[in-house]
Amino acid sequence: LRNELYHQGNGLTVEKNNVEVYAEIANLLFNNLFGFKLVKEIDDKTKLLGDFMQAWINYEKTIMNMSFIMTEKSHRPLDGARVLLAHKIIDQKDFNELNILRQIRNEVIHGKQDHNKILTAEHVDKLKTLTKTIEKRTLEE
Repeated sequence: LRNELYHQGNGLTVEKNNVEVYAEIANLLFNNLFGFKLVKEIDDKTKLLGDFMQAWINYEKTIMNMSFIMTEKSHRPLDGARVLLAHKIIDQKDFNELNILRQIRNEVIHGKQDHNKILTAEHVDKLKTLTKTIEKRTLEE
């Protein structure tokens, strides 16, 4: 079937948005494994996607490195945010913002939304700020 679709030109193609998302994920994975990216971002929107995904990775690493979260049954980011809320590391407003950012991330990753239309620099800044707040409040505990 793949060969037929590929060689007979039935007009099926992968949307550019999906290719950009998966290419950026691959780039981040490679960077995390080997310390450098395979390719540079082509435009500002692709860079924004990479910045958002890197900020999300940093957020996940931050919460998953907290021992009290690791003792919970699930390691999903939403569950981690719930534990942060329960331990009063974040307040309800922060939890709601993290949940919105998680939904945006999921919609982009799963191809439900075009990252060019949904992602903004404010989302990246907000995620970085929330991650720093979590780190700071955890150190104060």
